Amino acid sequence: ETDGPSGTIAICRALTKRGAHAVIVTVDCNEGVLEACAKASLNDVSSGAWRIESFPPKFMWTEADQERLSRLAAGADHILALERASASLDGNAYTMSGKIMGPKLIAPLDQLFGNNMRKTYPNYVTSAIGDGGNEMGMAGARDEILANIPKGELIASASFADHLLVASVSNWGGYA
Repeated sequence: ETDGPSGTIAICRALTKRGAHAVIVTVDCNEGVLEACAKASLNDVSSGAWRIESFPPKFMWTEADQERLSRLAAGADHILALERASASLDGNAYTMSGKIMGPKLIAPLDQLFGNNMRKTYPNYVTSAIGDGGNEMGMAGARDEILANIPKGELIASASFADHLLVASVSNWGGYA
């Protein structure tokens, strides 16, 4: 969706200007959009300050993809999710309207916020930015989601973040 890429690039730009190395992790179908935005807004990729890691949707997920995701977790000191769909308590990821975003759309990237990955790689902190309750890391606002979001019981994320920023538009949260 359009809410996410520009906020992600704004964060990446801020980090790389401060000397940090940023890895933008996305699903294969979004790679081209994020790469075009990044190339238009960030330093040349040859600088090594940033790169994009793209993953296939869950139905195409392989052991090699799992190993690559684990390597990213092992090398991270902070992982931030912006407008990244997450599994709810029933294991499905939903749109705000309650439609299932099935295994053909979603890569299991919310593992980065799960207990197993966090116990294996305790070296990183997590932050999340979301606007509707179905995004990665939003479980910390579950009571508010249930009270204020239509279909909140169905769509609410099951993953927690160490730091959570709730915005009316996720891109705006990224800019903040």
